[in-house]
Amino acid sequence: MKHKKRLCPTCGDSTLTETTRNLIQLDRCERCNGLWFDGGELEKTKSNMHEHLRCFDLQNLESSRKTVCLGASVLSCPACDHGAMVAVNFSGSQLTLDYCSSCCGTWLDAGELEKLTDYLHALSEKKSISGYVEHVWQEFHELLRSTDTKEDELRDLIVVINLLQLRACSEYPTFVRAVEKLSVGMFVHPGNLLEHSLESVSIVIDAGS
Repeated sequence: MKHKKRLCPTCGDSTLTETTRNLIQLDRCERCNGLWFDGGELEKTKSNMHEHLRCFDLQNLESSRKTVCLGASVLSCPACDHGAMVAVNFSGSQLTLDYCSSCCGTWLDAGELEKLTDYLHALSEKKSISGYVEHVWQEFHELLRSTDTKEDELRDLIVVINLLQLRACSEYPTFVRAVEKLSVGMFVHPGNLLEHSLESVSIVIDAGS
């Protein structure tokens, strides 16, 4: 439950009303359809919309590696008395959001939530296998460093591993099948490990010839 009357930072005189998007309670301007996300709400909303986007961290947009801070925004934070927010641009895109560095809330104009998820989808498609491997290690280290409940960090790690597997299957399907065949041979037929290994290697050689 919100405790303070909030005015739309874009319209200025329109009161934000509570709404629910993807199981998260947000604030919405009924005039311009802009959305206000308190700290952590944008992260949860994005993850609830698309499970595979859990691996993209939107907790601190001002210092994120995916964003560039453009300086002070023309909009003021509707949730705290910090004043002007900062404008952050997502690298390689035309998408610029307004972020409060004090309360970590984010203002999205109408349609920008969909543009943000489209941008993250595109990043996911462009990421290389080596990029996903690096991401797996990052999520693993975050899991080890976490002092709170590790459930969210573990889910993020599982999502990244699944994305890595999908990318590997897409780029190197024959190699992945060979590795799977070898793995099955190790556990199902350990006595014939050499035979299964040679068969798996031959599959890869045949595919490359």
